[in-house]
Amino acid sequence: MKIKLLKDKLVAKSWLWEFRQKIVKWVDYPWAYAHKEYGGVAVLVVDSKNRIALIKIFRLPLEKAVWEIVRGSGEPDISFEEVAKKEVEEELGIPVEKVKKLWAIYPDSGFIDWEVGIYLAQVDDFQNYNVWGRYDGSYEFIVEKKYFDIEQVKIMIKNWEIKDSYTMAALCLWNLNK
Repeated sequence: MKIKLLKDKLVAKSWLWEFRQKIVKWVDYPWAYAHKEYGGVAVLVVDSKNRIALIKIFRLPLEKAVWEIVRGSGEPDISFEEVAKKEVEEELGIPVEKVKKLWAIYPDSGFIDWEVGIYLAQVDDFQNYNVWGRYDGSYEFIVEKKYFDIEQVKIMIKNWEIKDSYTMAALCLWNLNK
């Protein structure tokens, strides 16, 4: 199938990323999608007691704070594994030496073209880290950091408290890889 680029418009740009709207002619009609360089990572952080770390973060498109795993954008000249470790330290305050790639996903292959690596970071007992509780929201709009046992997470999912697709994918992949 031949795809012809009709328009490539820069929508937003920072030092780290740029979003572009691309309009292509495909199957005899125009089709628009978003493009972002470098993709991203999402990291499921699990401690030695199989508890899961989540952050509650304000997401502007949703106009509310939601529970999710750590995630971030890919960066030029840095491996996805290094970005994953960096994001855990930045968002949770927990240093991570090693991450394991569980899989990669396309978050919305009908509208965006980037790939997100889903990683697992295993750490010591979460109680060894003094980073939990309410947060002032000054860093990336994080309002709370908390760890949960798997039964609590299942209840949160059943009660629609966790709906983030990266979090759901990571939990499924972690369960499949046990």
